[in-house]
Amino acid sequence: MTGLRGVAAVYVVLHHYFLGLSFTNPFNTFLAHGYLAVDLFFVLSGFVMTLNYSRMFHGGWSSTSMLTFLSRRVARVYPLYLVATTCALLLIMAGWLENPASSSLKISFVTNLAMVQAWGFGPSLDGPGWSISAEWAAYLLFPLLLSVAFFRKPLWGWLSAAISVVVLVFLCILPAAAVHNLRPLAVLDLHSSYRGISVLRCLPEFTLGILVARVAGSKTADWLGSNRWVGLALCLSILVMMTIPRADLAVVLLFPVLILCLSSDDNLPSFILGSKPIHYLGVLSYSLYLVHDLLGGLMGFTHRYAHAHGLAHAQTYAALLGIVLTFPIAACAYKVIELPGRRFLRSLLEERFLGLLPQRTAVAAS
Repeated sequence: MTGLRGVAAVYVVLHHYFLGLSFTNPFNTFLAHGYLAVDLFFVLSGFVMTLNYSRMFHGGWSSTSMLTFLSRRVARVYPLYLVATTCALLLIMAGWLENPASSSLKISFVTNLAMVQAWGFGPSLDGPGWSISAEWAAYLLFPLLLSVAFFRKPLWGWLSAAISVVVLVFLCILPAAAVHNLRPLAVLDLHSSYRGISVLRCLPEFTLGILVARVAGSKTADWLGSNRWVGLALCLSILVMMTIPRADLAVVLLFPVLILCLSSDDNLPSFILGSKPIHYLGVLSYSLYLVHDLLGGLMGFTHRYAHAHGLAHAQTYAALLGIVLTFPIAACAYKVIELPGRRFLRSLLEERFLGLLPQRTAVAAS
């Protein structure tokens, strides 16, 4: 799963650096579909959160279990998010990055700090931050989603899956202008804060990830994971579908099956994704995701310089420079900010704050 997250992060990086590409040919379409890696993040997040934290809510909901869960998630995502958002603010004020806020920059900064901007309050100063804000909503609703999709009888699981698919279908048929999507062929590239549409994109996919965790370990899951050809065929099918315009929904609906296959180590894709280089990309995935968009000003300067001097393929030069710089910067951000920040904040929240909370009897979750 860590390697899969790394591949998805690299896919997002390539997509953003070649964002101007249209759906004119299979190669361009593949790069233009890179935003679907974020949908994979959402499904994968629901799966991993359930595996790691569902036992905390098995006996019911309590303030202690909820605050413990949220404190661990804040410790995981917030230190680097805070630094990236602050850097974005400084770069915007310096004119290095475009200001995405249509209203007060100060208000946008406050909503970004609270991780609620994607709920309908405004844009993310650091572009990828919108998905962190959307997932924050999923974290807050996590016990409720678990109680319906994970702990109840199978009928509730099927109902949760059906509702999730219906919501995704609804998002796909919305007119592009209605959701501020400037690329009509990218039917699920919905990251605008307009009416919380990005949260509506995240929640059903996060729920699908919970459902994957529910069926993990079943006979069907074991068969999918142990069959060496099914996982490989599924990966190749997804890659091919990434080259087809308007295949967004079909690709997203295959992500839960893909994760189910990769939850076993008995197939070739799992072996490849578990290799040390790709695993290391997964370790850096969060840093790669948040850091790369901060180089947007440098990419714009490189593109303008190459274009002004008559150099062909100006965007390619800019993208290559961004890719070369992103990886070492992300590695430094992981070692200097993400990892120590996570340890410090988790220690601070759990030992000094949560330790003061009284233990309460859990309320039945179902």
